[in-house]
Amino acid sequence: MATGLLVAIAGSALVWNSLLTLILAALMAVLLFLHTVYEETLFEAHFGGAYFDYERRVPRLVPFLPMRSRAPTPVIRGSPRWTAATSG
Repeated sequence: MATGLLVAIAGSALVWNSLLTLILAALMAVLLFLHTVYEETLFEAHFGGAYFDYERRVPRLVPFLPMRSRAPTPVIRGSPRWTAATSG
């Protein structure tokens, strides 16, 4: 859904030849990325190990591209990754 929204906004910017709409597409991309990172921390807290496995198998934004190694989600205090990183 997020990918489709970004493609639609960027496409509109090209059709209308609008710099403002292109800037909006870039802003939306940043906001969607930040929302995705925040949402992933909530999913990690709720689903635990099952979500970690899912996260390794499924691309974040563009579903048809092959998987690449990506930087892990930032460790936030109180999240399962924080607990795993600080215990032991």
